[in-house]
Amino acid sequence: MGLGRLVALGGLCGSMLACGLLVGTGGLSGDEETTPVGRDAEPADGGDVLAQLDGATTFAGKPVELASQQDRPRSIAVDPVHLYWVNDGTRTAMRVPKGGGPAMPFGPSGRGGLQLALAALDVFFVADTDYCGLSAWSVPKAGGAATPIMSCSADGVSPRGLALDPLHLYVTNARSNNVRRLSRTAGSDEAIATTVAPEAIAASSKGVAFTSIGESRVVLIPKPYEPGASVTVADGQTDPRSIAMDDESIVWTTADAVRQFVLATQTVRDVGVGEASPVAIALAGGDVFWANAGDGTIRMLPKGKVSPMTIAAGQSGPNAIAADGDGVYWTTASGSVLALRR
Repeated sequence: MGLGRLVALGGLCGSMLACGLLVGTGGLSGDEETTPVGRDAEPADGGDVLAQLDGATTFAGKPVELASQQDRPRSIAVDPVHLYWVNDGTRTAMRVPKGGGPAMPFGPSGRGGLQLALAALDVFFVADTDYCGLSAWSVPKAGGAATPIMSCSADGVSPRGLALDPLHLYVTNARSNNVRRLSRTAGSDEAIATTVAPEAIAASSKGVAFTSIGESRVVLIPKPYEPGASVTVADGQTDPRSIAMDDESIVWTTADAVRQFVLATQTVRDVGVGEASPVAIALAGGDVFWANAGDGTIRMLPKGKVSPMTIAAGQSGPNAIAADGDGVYWTTASGSVLALRR
């Protein structure tokens, strides 16, 4: 994929003159353009939270359990009506109304490596079907039969993450050490990047970003897509397990930190340092949310602020997170799906 050459971020800036610089695909090191941010005081009782920004209450009260006794829930996503997740233990996808109600199976089941992502009207799934290769489906949110997009691609696959844009699905493929792009309708399939142990992936109108655990880096493929064009935005990242992206920035977790690449300035900064094994991250309206598996906290850095805050504590192994304008949602190793509403 030509990761060693210098690449202009044309998809981000339109031209070199608009950008004012080129970004080398060697990436920014872990020490450049950072603002250290320390941890704040934790909530006193492990459950009640009263987070305030400039005197206005943002989150108040206790997290609400929307589902319990789930079998290894993960891969959570939210839309205006429902919360969706995957139960790894039973290989099923589930959903529950955001406001509360029964949790029900939704979409395909029984597939290994099941991942999901949400579009406006459909839920998209990819999986390693009986280890024959990558398979993909879409299921209408309103109900109905699954529409196959691809069945058993020739490429060996172990899907680790799934992201969408209006035309494509993007999948990190741990078995073949590449990132794949699938048409949402035609089922065409191609490798657009090669890396060792690709893990999490995210997409926006600015590009596709993914993490490589094997190469300890975060990579951006700018839009419009050109074969071979990619930028290492940060290297030397220890265990980058999760990533999120919007049109302003890319955020990701490492073994003990949360970091951000600002697209406009093309700089990396620390969002949180000294974090306790952050394993999942989400963006909503420029606010950054993450889950710390090490100390059972849900943390947040509001947009425009420099000091993160703990918005929930005492969680039993939080392992996936999603957020929107209404609240933040997460799953735990003990089988709960929870919401903290604004």
